[in-house]
Amino acid sequence: MIIKFWGARGSIPVCGKDFLKYGGSTTCVEITDSKGDNLIVDSGTGIKNLGKAFMKDHIRQINMIFTHQHWDHVSGFPFFAPIYRDVEITVMGCSYSTDGAREIIAKTMQPPGFPVKFEEIEAKFKFRTMCSRGCKLGNLDVFPIELSHPNGGLGYKFVENGREFVFLTDNELGYSHYGGKTLEDYVRFCSGAELLVHDADYTEEEYKIRKTWGHST
Repeated sequence: MIIKFWGARGSIPVCGKDFLKYGGSTTCVEITDSKGDNLIVDSGTGIKNLGKAFMKDHIRQINMIFTHQHWDHVSGFPFFAPIYRDVEITVMGCSYSTDGAREIIAKTMQPPGFPVKFEEIEAKFKFRTMCSRGCKLGNLDVFPIELSHPNGGLGYKFVENGREFVFLTDNELGYSHYGGKTLEDYVRFCSGAELLVHDADYTEEEYKIRKTWGHST
């Protein structure tokens, strides 16, 4: 399992010398399994450069999954170059949302906010529903857990050949949002992971005035 971060920021993309270490794009993660199949987690602005890489490598089969539908996790979708080519994209549904996966991404492509409609792009999409027990994508077993975040969301455990990667973005451990789990639940979910990536947006001092905003220290 190879994991690459194309974007790790929240809210809005940034640029400048102060942001070189972690980059300036919003959330987008690429996971490549041992068979070479890909899985994209979120389509923040980082997906633009990922799309360039996919075009260069002539990738024609793409898998996508979303943690939640806040703007910084979906706003890069219209700028993902492969959607304007004859490729096949499988998108997993989001059980936490009142919108289906199709509606989540289609909303990013609506005139006058964006000139090209979702129905006009060339890529062929398959939309699958993820159950609470998880699913199989390529050679990866994917297990969801509800996030503690405004408007809901899902974190994920990705397992391949006994090795585990847990991704819990936008998760507030100090406050329980509707649908969120307890600290003990998250600890159990992460137990055994070789790599854990978790929300750590604030310092302890910053968190005092930002509690309930949906992020951790």
